[in-house]
Amino acid sequence: MHIDDSHIIDLIKELEFLIQEASSVPFNSHKCSIERQDALDIISDIKRALPRELEQAKSVAEESKDIMNRAIAEAQEMLDDAEKKAMEIIKDANEEAEEIRLDTEDAVNDYINSSKPVMEAEEKAQKIISNAKAVSEEIKIGTAEYADELLSEVEEHISSILDEIRKNREEFK
Repeated sequence: MHIDDSHIIDLIKELEFLIQEASSVPFNSHKCSIERQDALDIISDIKRALPRELEQAKSVAEESKDIMNRAIAEAQEMLDDAEKKAMEIIKDANEEAEEIRLDTEDAVNDYINSSKPVMEAEEKAQKIISNAKAVSEEIKIGTAEYADELLSEVEEHISSILDEIRKNREEFK
């Protein structure tokens, strides 16, 4: 609690005490009589102290907003980077899968054109295609895991920033 906070609270307590200790108006216990100038002096002191407190609160709110905006911008940048890397990995995986497919076709055509029976060629081609699909699937899974890992890091970073903002807000309460 700031010195100004306690000063305002002290002034409010002083005004409360002034009202509690005031003598009751005859025939009405819910109304009281207090020294006008004493009450006005306390209210004037409160009014002088409040603008400082409001300015401090405004400054804290602006700082929190700036922190949040920076965190959002940083998170967006991290997401953009992660998406770009994931797209590059997917592109590379697709290129590699296409290369494997073409190699497989070449191998199949070479085998068919050889003196061996066509059945053996088809079996080998299917084996190569299955292998290529398995490699392609592994690459896709690796890409998804990498993207998930990056997004997890972004999530942790944003969570850390939000925790810091909450901590800062609690310090001003």
